[in-house]
Amino acid sequence: MIESLTKKANFELEASLIEELVEDLAGERGEVRPIELQVVGYQLQAENITTLAQ
Repeated sequence: MIESLTKKANFELEASLIEELVEDLAGERGEVRPIELQVVGYQLQAENITTLAQ
C-alpha cells in the first residue's frame, strides 16, 4: 500500500526503508496507525528522505 501511494505522489521510497518504517511503526501492536503513517510520510517528504541510508 505504501509503495503504491508514494508512486502516485511521485515520491518513491526504497523498499528497505518501507519495510523498516512498517516494523518501527507497528511495534508490539502489530499494526500501523494511519495518523502515524501520515506524520512520518510528511516528515520523509519534507526532508526528501527516500532511502534507508538517509
